[in-house]
Parts: sequence; C-alpha cells; structure tokens
Amino acid sequence: MGIDKADVRFVLHAGLPKEPESYYQEIGRSGRDGLPADCLLLFSYGDVDTIDHFINQGASSERQGRQERLQTLVSWSTSIECRRKVLLAYFGESYKEQNCGMCDNCCKIKIKRANMTIPAQDFLSSVSQTNGRFGETHIINILLGSRARKVLKNNHALLSTYGIGKEYSKTQWKHLAFQLLQHKLLKRDAQYGSLYLTPKGKRVLNGEEEFRGISVGSIKSVSENSDVRKAVSKKLNTNAQKLFEKLQDKSRILAKVAKKGIFTNRTLEEMAIHLPQTKDEFMQIHGVGPIKTERYADILLPIIRAYCEEHRIDSTETKTGGLNTNDATSKKRDEYAHDLFEQLQDKCKTLEKAKQEGIFTNRMLREMATSFPRTREAFAQIRGVSLRKMEKYADDFLPIIRVYCEEHGISERV
Repeated sequence: MGIDKADVRFVLHAGLPKEPESYYQEIGRSGRDGLPADCLLLFSYGDVDTIDHFINQGASSERQGRQERLQTLVSWSTSIECRRKVLLAYFGESYKEQNCGMCDNCCKIKIKRANMTIPAQDFLSSVSQTNGRFGETHIINILLGSRARKVLKNNHALLSTYGIGKEYSKTQWKHLAFQLLQHKLLKRDAQYGSLYLTPKGKRVLNGEEEFRGISVGSIKSVSENSDVRKAVSKKLNTNAQKLFEKLQDKSRILAKVAKKGIFTNRTLEEMAIHLPQTKDEFMQIHGVGPIKTERYADILLPIIRAYCEEHRIDSTETKTGGLNTNDATSKKRDEYAHDLFEQLQDKCKTLEKAKQEGIFTNRMLREMATSFPRTREAFAQIRGVSLRKMEKYADDFLPIIRVYCEEHGISERV
C-alpha cells in the first residue's frame, strides 16, 4: 500500500483479492505516468474458499455484505464481457465502447465458436437430476461413469446421463463447465460451491436455445501432452502393438458383458509395455485397483504371460524400466484425492452446521485427502490443524480416511 512510483508497468495478483474495491485500488498503483501497464490476476476457486472461511469467522453483521462483494469479484473474474466496462460500472462510471481492445475478453472475442449444445445439455441434465447439490467434480464423475463411492452412495449410477460423457476427458469436461459458468447457464452456490441451473441454462437444457462456445475437443490434459506419454506410445508402436490389441479385444468383450467401461486404452498400453506377471504387479498399473485386480487379473494375466513366452521375454526383464512402486502409489493418491476430499467436505459441512462455526478450510481438507493421515499425530501435522482442533475433531475425520485407504489399498507413507 505504500507504493508511490509513477512508472509501475506490471501488477500481478497471485491470489484473488477479497472485494472489487481492493482490486481496483491495487491495480491503480500502475501506470500513473499515463502510459500503458499490464495487470495479471491468477484466479482459483480455492482462493474463494479461503476468503469465505475468514468471512464466516468475522462479525455476523458484516457477513452478508462481504460475501456479496466477494461474489461480485468472482463473477467479474469469470465473466466473458469487457472487464473494463463491468469494473467501471460497479463504481458508477460508464464506458461507452463495447470492446476496449485491451482486456483478455476483448482480445479473444474473435475466437471461433462451435455448437456445443449437446455436451452442454448432458452436463446441465446431470446438474438438474442431482437437484443442484453437487460441484463439477461429482457431475463429471457421473458423466464419465465413475464408480466413485459418492456416486454409488447417492445412486447416481442410475441416472440417464451416467457414463454418456466418455468421449471427453475429465479436463475437457472441466473446461466446458467453466464456459457454462461464464455464459451464465450455471451458477455456483456461494456457501457450498454446488452448481445449479439458471433460467438460461434451463432453456438450453429444454432445447429452446443452443449453446455456442469454444470447442473442448482439442483440449488435452497434461498427461496426454507430456513427453512421457509420447514416449510410451512410441514404445508401444514398436514393441507391443499386437499385445495391446489382444488386451483391447478382451477388454471390449468384458465391457460388453459388464455393460460399462473397464480399462482405458492408457491402462492397456501400460500393461503392454510393463508386462505385469503377478497380481501385485497388475495392481500397480495406472487405473487398476484391488477390485479390478480381483475381477480381471486372472483373465488378462494369461494373455500377457503367453505373449512373454511366445517372444521369449523373461519375467525379470519386465522390471527394467517398469513401474516404480512409489510412482504408482502417488498416482493412486492423485486419482483418489477428489473422492476422499468430497467425503471429508461433507463431514466438515455437517459438523459446521451443528456447531455453528468454521472448522477446516477446503485447503486443509485437500491436504488430508492427499497425505492420508491415519493417526492423531499425523492429523496434527496438517497445516492449520491446532492441538485443540486435533483433540476435538480427529475422531470424526480419521475413520473416514482409514476406511478409504483400506478400500483402495493405499499403504502408509514411507
């Protein structure tokens, strides 16, 4: 706040300010000499959770006003309109131009848009059928046909949209969800983060309007674009294409019988490269947990062993360049973190409602969902967990984490 230099050329916000007034004052530190300056805001919904947590700890008389100002800034941050025009309007000033030619929205206004009505209707239908009680992670799990505990617990595997969105990846669905929020087809509950339909969203869902947005078909996840991924595919093409095709044929037969997807091509590729010989090695493959190992290892392992025998591949050779146990464990932690986080979040909301006080922020719950504390001592190591909170709430959260780790075969950290 003490900066008084006329030639500041760049302002970076590494987190979301608490209200439009703060943001406006902070960017006002730049360009005081009348020359252009750049401002970059890095936005994350995790910032919203943190600010909202402190709002709830403050005076109740100020809570509503502070939450409204926070949501105004969130709406501005995710808006597709001219940022200059909207920000000035908030402070009672008018900007007559429709395109300022400088903000990110005005600079990308010429981006070609595609008809995304059908995938948008799939997402909106899932939100509607779950009564607007869940966030985008859960909705995407439904569309991808996930067997996550929360999906099964709420009987959402019975919904008409369950498993119909497998043409897109989780990353692609997240981009579409963000667009639906930007275009105001969806809104996010300020307190719980759940999604619900707006009147415009209902019109699109009912086929009264179409939705034109940025096509998500070309968007790829980090893992799909990584050099490691390319190296795996290259190795598969030269060494194990025939085995991959055999595993793929068998997987299709199993999926047809089960009437659901079982193994992705990525999982089958890793099998064809790492050539697991035992159930323990089979379970280390990406996307394979204890349940799939128990059901399908005895079906696929003979195919892999026959391939090794036919090509005179010694089982010890499969360990060379194979999966690292620690890496595999890390993948499992990443894969299961979202599901566990949602379970912990539900418990936290229930306790907060009963005790009328904030307990743990979403950041703290995410850390629990990735570090898997199973003892009171480990629970106290979570950033922000005081001894008082450990004594008061450890017995509420530790059983959830222990059961989850047992169900998914996640071992203790080394």
